[in-house]
Amino acid sequence: MTVAGTDNTGKSVIQILRVFRFGVQCEDGTSARVVGLADQQAHTIQAWMPNYTVHSRPGFPDIGAWIVMPGKGFLIHAGPEDPNRGLPFATIGCTEIIGPQGFVKFNDLLISLIDPPGGSRGQKLAAIGSSGCLRIIYQRAARPPLKKAR
Repeated sequence: MTVAGTDNTGKSVIQILRVFRFGVQCEDGTSARVVGLADQQAHTIQAWMPNYTVHSRPGFPDIGAWIVMPGKGFLIHAGPEDPNRGLPFATIGCTEIIGPQGFVKFNDLLISLIDPPGGSRGQKLAAIGSSGCLRIIYQRAARPPLKKAR
């Protein structure tokens, strides 16, 4: 994911983050498939969900999510700190920010670029979510092939 904007001094900022964009979904217990947004599309972030927790990681400390498409389950939220450690994370099409405190750093970056009103971090994130100024653009990408885990 590339985050681009201008800080409050007028300086252009571009930061590249590691993310998961596709995931495996198996609704019937037997036929898994790779899912996620593959077509080029753009969406205005609809809101900040302050109490969202990653379903596959109860107790994970990075809570909250950005709503990309209401009612369709596509969010931006925390992902694994180390995707190579085999921790039980799963995405079914959400964009998951990877790395130690990756989602916290992502949100810090948004706050620094947008400079939203609010006294607390939660108020600032809520203000960003309701402002309509945050957009995500998905470039067209092929879904990766489904491979059996070893």
